[in-house]
Amino acid sequence: MTGGRAGVSRFARSVLAGLSLWLFAQPALATQQDTLARGQRIFILANCFSCHTDSENDGQPLAGGRELKTPFGVFVTPNITPDPSSGIGDWTEQQFLLALGEGLSPTGEHYFPSFPYTAYQSMTRRDMRDLYAYLMSRQPVVQDNPPHRLQWFVSRYLLGGWKAVNRWLNPRLTAEQQADRGYYLRAALGHCQECHTPRNMLGMLDRERDLQGNEMLEAPDLTPRNQQGIADWSDDELEEFLRDGLYPDGDYVGGHMADVVEHSTQHWSEQDMAALIASLRAIP
Repeated sequence: MTGGRAGVSRFARSVLAGLSLWLFAQPALATQQDTLARGQRIFILANCFSCHTDSENDGQPLAGGRELKTPFGVFVTPNITPDPSSGIGDWTEQQFLLALGEGLSPTGEHYFPSFPYTAYQSMTRRDMRDLYAYLMSRQPVVQDNPPHRLQWFVSRYLLGGWKAVNRWLNPRLTAEQQADRGYYLRAALGHCQECHTPRNMLGMLDRERDLQGNEMLEAPDLTPRNQQGIADWSDDELEEFLRDGLYPDGDYVGGHMADVVEHSTQHWSEQDMAALIASLRAIP
């Protein structure tokens, strides 16, 4: 009888210990799930899928290989899956933050601004960390991509000076600007200016013509100041365009913006959509 009571006692202790561990694990699991959910929202708002997936050639999600044709040459997007050999699987969180915030690789090499760290530098640290967690939860893909094919005058060795000048001309958002949800969406996460603002001969954004269109990229004027922009678009028409790619005249958007609609803006929340539209309307 004594041995039986001891066995029951050991079993009860084991059950209690397991239950305690389960109870303690629940908050951590919930926190991890919340982080991944926030990271997925950041991933969609920043439209990471479009640039890092070679959809035209049925590429694997986030494995890179998409060619971005510019006046400076052809940039080939990298693999951002958590594969440790060809992707970012062996990156630490700090290395990921340096890439977004400083345009630096884990080895300290400068990235070309075809990767829009010039906008992502203004992301909040929490958004960067949540995005890192989400990317690390994706399916790894082994895929090495070819190097960029650039014009002879484009050199990575000059990027340090370029970045210093660009940071002076285009500083990070202030805390007040980050707190303005609409401004934060269009200037940091959505990085609308990267396509819709003209650039000077050095490839830097011409902030005096912010969002007034970029002819080289066939990106239209997004300002409300004249008929070439969105002055005669209603808020409903703007939302319909961003949700469905439908212009007020009944035509559908094409090119890179079609990818933006498909993989990003159509999935935005009502609150974020309203904030972005209000921010576009407020451009002086």
